[in-house]
Amino acid sequence: DEAEPLLREALAAAEAAGQPQQALGHLANLGVTHWYRARFTQSEHAFERAIALADELGNAAAAMESRTGLAILCLDTGRLDAAAARIAEVAAAADAADSERFRIMALLWGGELHRLRGRYEDGIREVTLALDMARESGRHPTVWSAQNVLADLLGDAGRPHAALDLLRPGRTERRQLAYVRSARRDHLICKLRNSVGDFGTAADHGRRARTEFAEMPAPLWHARTLAALAASHRGLGEEETAADLDRRAEQTFTELGCR
Repeated sequence: DEAEPLLREALAAAEAAGQPQQALGHLANLGVTHWYRARFTQSEHAFERAIALADELGNAAAAMESRTGLAILCLDTGRLDAAAARIAEVAAAADAADSERFRIMALLWGGELHRLRGRYEDGIREVTLALDMARESGRHPTVWSAQNVLADLLGDAGRPHAALDLLRPGRTERRQLAYVRSARRDHLICKLRNSVGDFGTAADHGRRARTEFAEMPAPLWHARTLAALAASHRGLGEEETAADLDRRAEQTFTELGCR
C-alpha cells in the first residue's frame, strides 16, 4: 500500500508543475494499483481520467493502454457488456493507429470475454490468433498472458491436458516476466491440475500463488486462489482445511461483490 500515496504525490506534483504527460503516466499507474488491490471504483476513475487526458493530449497509445486496463477491470468484475464496449474501443483505436500491439490486446481480451460468456471455441480462435501474432513480433510478456488466457479457455472447454501442455515449463522464461503474470499462471495450473485429479501438484502451485497474491496484495485473485486451493485439499481428503479455505474465499467474494 506504499505505492498509492507515492503515486498520488507524484501526480499532484506533475499537475502543479504543468506536466500533463507525467501526470498521464501516474494516473495509469494508479488505475493498475487500485485494480490489483480490488479498489475497483477508484481504479475505474483513474483509468477514465487517464483516457480523457490522453485524448486531450493526442496520445493514442496511452489512451489505448488505459482503455485496455479498463476493459480488463470490467472483465475481472463481471461487467461483461462494459468490457465488450471497451474492447471494441481498443480494437477501433488500434485499427486507426495501425497498432499491432493493441490489435493483439483486443483479440486477447476479446477471447477472455468469450470465455466468460461460455463461447469457448470463439475465444480459442481469437486468442490463438493473438498468441501467434505475439510470438511473431517477439512480445514475450504478451505471449505469456495469451498462453494463460488460451489455457483457461481450453480448460473450460474440457481440454485440460491440452491446456497444461501449453503451459509446460520452457515455453516462456518465468524470470523475464512480471510478478503478477507468474502468480496468475500458478493459480491457473492449480485449477487445471485439480481438473485432472493431480491434487498434490495443484496444491503446490496454489500455495505459491496464494503467497504471491497476498504479498502484492491482490485480494480478488487471492480469494480465487483460495477457492482453487480448497478444491486441491478436498481432493487430498483434507476436508477441514478445504472448508476453511472456502470460507475465507467466500468472505472476500462477498466483501468485494464479485468472484
